[in-house]
Amino acid sequence: LLGFKAEPEETIVYLDLSALPERLAAVNAENVERVFDPDGVGEIISMMESIWQEDCSELGTSLRAQLRQDPAHLGLYVARVDAALASVGWIRFHDNSSFASLWGGATLPKYRNRGLYSALVAVRAREALRHGLRFLTVDAAPTSRPILEKLGFQTLSRARGYTWEV
Repeated sequence: LLGFKAEPEETIVYLDLSALPERLAAVNAENVERVFDPDGVGEIISMMESIWQEDCSELGTSLRAQLRQDPAHLGLYVARVDAALASVGWIRFHDNSSFASLWGGATLPKYRNRGLYSALVAVRAREALRHGLRFLTVDAAPTSRPILEKLGFQTLSRARGYTWEV
């Protein structure tokens, strides 16, 4: 189609934080830590590249730059199992908005089904509340959408990105 290639469809979901679902509020997040040091991004990018089998170096450059230059608009979190990096996700804050957006939710296959993704969502929702925000949004992949729905997120819309292949 004129050189454009369709990416997988995503579901745009949202959560109204004014009525934080009990299930999300009860999630145990003791193994989640915030990353403040840009040097910690390398480990995260290596993990994501192993999951997605693609080059994530541009993302790494962007996350490092934001941690250095504008950390007030980014909360970068990891979950560890026995000190090993197992899952990652971040939250972005937007000026003059009631919304924060969740990004990068990824868990290594051997650590899935342990509640790590849910713990990362819960920690980021709590941070959004501390910032006085009302809504969270996520461009949810088919693997994430059912988990987010169990945590109280609702479907807003569907989206599909396209890349232009020259």
